Amino acid sequence: MPELSLTQWLDPVFDYFAKQSGIPVDQYSAVAGGQGIGTTEEVIVDLFFTGLTGKIIQFATGLATTLGAIFGQNIPLRLRRELITWGQHSLTRVIDPKPSDYVEVRNNINSLVSGLQLGNAGSITSAFIRSPTELQAMIAAFTPGPLALPSAPIPSAPAPVPTVPTIAPAPSIRIYA
Repeated sequence: MPELSLTQWLDPVFDYFAKQSGIPVDQYSAVAGGQGIGTTEEVIVDLFFTGLTGKIIQFATGLATTLGAIFGQNIPLRLRRELITWGQHSLTRVIDPKPSDYVEVRNNINSLVSGLQLGNAGSITSAFIRSPTELQAMIAAFTPGPLALPSAPIPSAPAPVPTVPTIAPAPSIRIYA
């Protein structure tokens, strides 16, 4: 009976790199594949859920996969490597957020607290799930469109200095007493 593995199908892809690094291909694929699974989870969670929910999901996934791999019984060694790598990837995203994550999570917490105080289900929901407008904007960012290069003004010759017509000063009249 074959061993249960999430990344065994990646062995042919990573075979060359594993040989060059001197690491057995099953170990190389387990680590690289575990990172890939963690990154895929991260993209999906970031797409549909807010920062607060994303951190909760990543923490739960990271904790469950890591502890399951460590304390689970009858789990093949390769699957343990895959799960630990996936779990550590998810946990590091929780403990080492980007600066923008702090702002988003803080806004989500404010929305949640405000929604609970006012009994506003919309605010509570928006604290956990992205709105259709946000989702549409994120999907639009992934779709290819025409290449739009930032347009900078084209430098031109310096404009001539305008000349101001001068008027002769009015004569000054001095009165001596």
